[in-house]
Amino acid sequence: MAGYIDTQGTILKIGDSGSPEAFTTIPNIVDIDGPSAAATEKDATTLASTAIESRPGLVDWGSLNLEMMWDERDTVHAGMRADFNAKTVRNFQLIDAGSPTKTYSSTGWIKTLPANYSLNELVRASVEIRLTGPLTVA
Repeated sequence: MAGYIDTQGTILKIGDSGSPEAFTTIPNIVDIDGPSAAATEKDATTLASTAIESRPGLVDWGSLNLEMMWDERDTVHAGMRADFNAKTVRNFQLIDAGSPTKTYSSTGWIKTLPANYSLNELVRASVEIRLTGPLTVA
């Protein structure tokens, strides 16, 4: 019988680029969407072809999209703003809540960081982390 993985307890960590690198959990995430992987396509059609021919190309791992409660008084959130402003590429680890856990690792940069101040709500941010390298699973 196939198992399942409960999302409760899943965490996303950001690296500090140190040696050895230390990872810190990004607090207050309520939703993670991604990575949104897709293979690129190479056109292999020739004049002798009778239909379009294609071959798989490089994988684009896409983005991690986060919905989170945002507070720049938090040092991790303030660091994310600084990374956004500086266009810093960091290592990220998505650790699922399965047993045993799986860690999905990649490099990425914060592409969007819009905050939302809605009536009768907590301040939220919809953050897009654009992945820049291969995704490894451990």
